Amino acid sequence: MNSEYKSKYLKYKLKYMALKELLGGNGIKRKAVEGERGEGERAKRPATERVIQIQKYRRVRVSQNSVFVIVPNLKLDKTQKASDVFYIKIEDINSISRYLDRTLIKTSEDHYMFNRIRLIATNRYYQIRASEEIRDPQCLQLAEGMNVGEINYSKAKCQYKVSGSQNIFGSNDDLNITRSQQSSAGIAASPSAGESYAIVRQLIEAGEAPFHIAHVILVDGNNTLTIESDATNPDMKTPLFDMYTIRNERESFHGRYKEIYTTESGIEPNTIVLTPR
Repeated sequence: MNSEYKSKYLKYKLKYMALKELLGGNGIKRKAVEGERGEGERAKRPATERVIQIQKYRRVRVSQNSVFVIVPNLKLDKTQKASDVFYIKIEDINSISRYLDRTLIKTSEDHYMFNRIRLIATNRYYQIRASEEIRDPQCLQLAEGMNVGEINYSKAKCQYKVSGSQNIFGSNDDLNITRSQQSSAGIAASPSAGESYAIVRQLIEAGEAPFHIAHVILVDGNNTLTIESDATNPDMKTPLFDMYTIRNERESFHGRYKEIYTTESGIEPNTIVLTPR
């Protein structure tokens, strides 16, 4: 074995061992990192997603119990967070049954995770994507469509209310602001599958989006898996899947969008949970 080949072999072997341990295999004991719960220790903050660096600019994002995985698609999302597909562990496929063959489809059967980088993890996953392209990238419209089983839902009837109330969301920007102030949860916003996140700008500003909505497909521990679109990108045809960590300052839904939706005068946005009417 020449030195160059040996070096490559060792590099891939080490990556394989790390992935095997992170995704539930019987590998080397992983050292606890800040933000994750260690044996016999109380976490200093809520456990977050696990991020595996596989290339200099590419990371695999794994939910708390390895139920779902996102491999960021840098062509679609330069923030290295989201992707147009996600992977769900085969034994958990029934947890998204309400969406399958309506708004989501399986694009590969019995998919070995990470085969593209020549690494094989012990868990096996289905690859999932949206059932069709979106005609209008309105985030609220997509979220409502996920609830009614029609990804290109376009009817005028509002499908959401603010969680814990009977207040309809989406009919009027001024009312949305008022209702977000009554139910703001910030980084603690914790929607269940079938509900949605909403972050609301607290002033109507010309040329600025008044809110952003992300529909929650699946929850694994402190991690939520969402499907989203972006009305500020009129050419967007493919919904993106993203992952957030509840109560995490940086990786919660509120934490990720807080700066974007803060007004020019410095008023911070409110994040609430929306539930189907």
